[in-house]
Parts: sequence; structure tokens; C-alpha cells
Amino acid sequence: PPIFFLSVYFFSAPSLALRTPLGASVPMADFKKMLDELMGGDRNLLPSERSKRKRSFSDRDVCKHFLVRFCFNGLFDKTKCDLGPCTYTHDDTLKAEWDRCTEKHKYPYERDFLADCTRMISEVDSRTKRLKAKYREDSIINLKAELAETIKKTEEYAEEGKIEESAAMNIKMEAIQKQLQGLESGDTAGLVLVLPGGQKNVTPCDICGAAVVGDQINHFEGKQHMGYDLIRQAKAEMEKELEERKEQGHGDQDRDRGHDRDRDRDRDRERDRDRDRRDSRDR
Repeated sequence: PPIFFLSVYFFSAPSLALRTPLGASVPMADFKKMLDELMGGDRNLLPSERSKRKRSFSDRDVCKHFLVRFCFNGLFDKTKCDLGPCTYTHDDTLKAEWDRCTEKHKYPYERDFLADCTRMISEVDSRTKRLKAKYREDSIINLKAELAETIKKTEEYAEEGKIEESAAMNIKMEAIQKQLQGLESGDTAGLVLVLPGGQKNVTPCDICGAAVVGDQINHFEGKQHMGYDLIRQAKAEMEKELEERKEQGHGDQDRDRGHDRDRDRDRDRERDRDRDRRDSRDR
């Protein structure tokens, strides 16, 4: 069949891209993933070979995060946090098989998923902390400059006998001094930055670490915010599930289970590459 030969073409030229009838270019890695999802990872096997080999959720090429909840790689597509395409197989049939499994405690997949949730949350919390520190420093500099200008205006109005204007400037001066004192004492509320287009209120988002300018309702509907919100929810739910399972007597088995170590090492290397890509974008 044509699809069979197209699949073979992928493996013979993995670095090339497929061109659609409309002229659009599709990376071969993405095309392979589409075929895997539509026809299965064993699509190139002969019927006789396919019948002999039954796919299992424990196969090394299966995305274990997808089995447990969701794959992180699909959460941030085309955002600054884009992790790139997942190199493992996403198979709904295998996911259903995992859902039916009554001995999940024998596999490390949920603990791996929880560990990655914890790592990603820790990374974004660290970025948020750095962002708040940077905004605080910038805000102090901007407020000091604004305070100096306000004091100058207050004195000028007083000398010119403009009592009302001088009083208004005095009120503004006191407000700036109050905010400045708060920032210098470590308070990060109400951060202010001078951005292109004027002065705006800037709040680093505690969920995803992005800078929210003013009342950006659209921010909370964006992929980055929704992705990290989903990760935080999944972490809390998974911690609860594992704690309940531990109380049922499976905790020691969870900690001591050490099978599938080769798969774990492969996944660790993939995570390191993802982290390197994010760090390069941050720089």
C-alpha cells in the first residue's frame, strides 16, 4: 500500500521533510508521529508479524507520561516554553490498557510523572522569584527618578505661589515614598516598570512565571499559563493518589521497584535536552 512505502521512505531519509499537495513542508519526525497515532507503531510489520507481537504499555517506545496523565511536550506548543515534539509513542489503546491495570504500583511511571511535575514547577517558581527580584530593582530605580522629579515640581509650584498644584504634587510625592519604602523593605506587591508605551503595572504570574501587564485577562487563557496550571493540578492529584496507595500497603513496593532502568536513563537524557533548549531560549 502507498502508506507502507511512505513509511519506509521515512526511515531511509529521516532528515528530509514531506511536501504536501498544497506545497506545505511537514518535518518527517512529525509525519512519523502522525502515522504512529493513526496506524500504530507496528504499521510496517507484515500481518503475520503483527499478529505475533502484541503491543504493551510497558514497551520502551511508549510515552509513559501520556499513559499516566498527559505528555508535557504537547502543553506548550509554539510558546516560549515549547519542549518540541515527543519522541515516544502516544497510543490511546495502550493508555486504556494502563487505565485498566490494577497493579500500577508495580511500575515507576506515576512516580516519574510526579517527579517531572515537581521539577517543572520548581523551575518556573525559580524563574518567578528571579523575575520579581529584577522587577523590584527596576521599580526602585524608576520610582526614585519619579520621586526626584515630583519633589522638583513641588518646590517649583511653591515658589511660583501655585498652592493647589504644589499640594497635589505633595500628595503624589507621599504616595511614591510609601511605595518606595515598601519595595525597599522587600515587598513585591504593585511592581511598576516603565515599558514601551508608558508606565504599566506588572505582576509576575505565580502559576507560570510570565509577566502580566495590567489586567491581561487573555494571559490566563494562554497555553503557557494553562499548561503550568494543569501541571500543578496533576501534581496535587498524583501526590494524593500515591499517598492513598501507600496507606493501602503499596508504598514499599513503589519505592523499591527498580525495573525498566534503561528506559529511565533514555528519558533522563531526553529531559536534559529539553532543559538545555529552554535554557538557551531564556538566555
